[in-house]
Amino acid sequence: MTIYNPDPAPWVRSTVGACAVFAAIALGASATVAAPRADPEGDAWLTETFRELERRQPELSAIESYRVDLAEGRRSRFTFNARAGSVYLVVGLCADNCTNLDIEVFAGSSSVGSDVLPDQLPTFGFVATTSGPHTVEVAMTACTAAACRAGAKVYVR
Repeated sequence: MTIYNPDPAPWVRSTVGACAVFAAIALGASATVAAPRADPEGDAWLTETFRELERRQPELSAIESYRVDLAEGRRSRFTFNARAGSVYLVVGLCADNCTNLDIEVFAGSSSVGSDVLPDQLPTFGFVATTSGPHTVEVAMTACTAAACRAGAKVYVR
């Protein structure tokens, strides 16, 4: 059974492309420089940055939101319920002293796909082929502090 559809929909391709443009705007001229934050924990900055993405992409409908502090090399997971045939976009974002965050999506124990590019804004779009719980794993690949603040959101269309 194929879980990942490599060409899920034009919407995913255009939204992921918009996320790349959004990353350049949200993260400043260099995507490896930590963005300014409104508070020491980075929550206000993460909230505002996701809000700006949603303003720029009004077709996005958030169904799950997650925040975590992770040290370099650490991972954390959260779940959301998917419906077969629905198009999903998972967006990660890290603040503080983070220069690389990765995400991977699982349906049961099978990987649906991932974004492991060296950046602060991993994105992954897919069409769910099964209904039920799906897990998103957030991995802090590069963080120069004891822990860095990260967030992830799951969107459906």
